[in-house]
Amino acid sequence: MYQPETAARALVAKDLDICMYSLEDLSNFLIAIQNIFNDEVGYANISSSDLTVTNENSYFHIPIQMHKKINYTITIGKIPYVNRGIELSFDFDIIVPWRANQQPPFKKLDMLSNMFIMNRQGVVMSNQTGTIIDKMSILNKQKISASIMKDIVEFKTQFCLLSTKDNYNTGNLNYNDIVFKRINKMLLRNFKWNITNIPFTLCDYKKKYKKGTDGGDEGNSCETCCICLSNFKNNDRMVKIFVDNSTKTEQVYSASHDKCLLKYFETQLENAKINRVMGTENFEFRCPMRNVINFKIMGDNIDYIIREKMNE
Repeated sequence: MYQPETAARALVAKDLDICMYSLEDLSNFLIAIQNIFNDEVGYANISSSDLTVTNENSYFHIPIQMHKKINYTITIGKIPYVNRGIELSFDFDIIVPWRANQQPPFKKLDMLSNMFIMNRQGVVMSNQTGTIIDKMSILNKQKISASIMKDIVEFKTQFCLLSTKDNYNTGNLNYNDIVFKRINKMLLRNFKWNITNIPFTLCDYKKKYKKGTDGGDEGNSCETCCICLSNFKNNDRMVKIFVDNSTKTEQVYSASHDKCLLKYFETQLENAKINRVMGTENFEFRCPMRNVINFKIMGDNIDYIIREKMNE
């Protein structure tokens, strides 16, 4: 029987990120994958695309031998003239670094929830997150691992991608472009994630105003999206940007749908590129009321957040 409340347990990633350490292993892997698909669904029901990124010799500033992106699309249940079948898509993003001691995410962790990797020992913590976790004792690593696992079960995480290549308070264009893609992907998944340290508040719109047990506002005083100008509907995912987001004061600068705000950020990036802003130049996201939305501060504060989680 279908149970919506347990559907998240069947959550499957749309792509698979793989790190290998020799071109021979990569070749053997591709042959094995092709044979599995052929045996299961037959040659006629498979289409694939293979893109080798030849114009890059580094990935996250580490030297690599190869960066390959592969897609397999297979058709299941196809019956000529009767049923078109169902298409399933499998994407593989494969990195082959030069050094065997390089380990994903190569000291460029984007979300704390992505600090786990799978190797021959099973699911383990990466030792190259780029955070203070890398230098922790085994006992403390186990403790922080349990805390992050608990957050994952509740669909919570923290953004932690650092920007060490510029001196700007809000980061340069390249950095913010990456930030937008990572946050956009995380927030718009079928099962909504809560990135607890982003510089705005995500909540579900509640039509009726209620007073919480602590005297706070469990409802919303904002009725209209300041971007699309349509009224919020009950349970709409909305974004509140406060005067001081660190203290979540009741004075709100702007309120909008989550998709509207992310589209608004995307437009700002596109306009910067059209205006030929260099990737190394300062770039600032702004809310519809023209207040700066600083994502870089999230990465800068991640070690403090990790210490706080250790004390929970």
